[in-house]
Amino acid sequence: MGLSYGKAEARKIAEAVMRREVVLENRPADLINIALEKVIGVGLDMPGFTMLDALGS
Repeated sequence: MGLSYGKAEARKIAEAVMRREVVLENRPADLINIALEKVIGVGLDMPGFTMLDALGS
């Protein structure tokens, strides 16, 4: 699929997206989906769910 693994970079992107989007969305599932779209959109492999769940909570 052409994705690369960059755990630290994926976490940084996911956290930034979630912080920005939390103003509009307050459901953790929505924040996780938005973050996944952005991380995959920049060509990184999906981060682990537990990391995203912790960021979204």
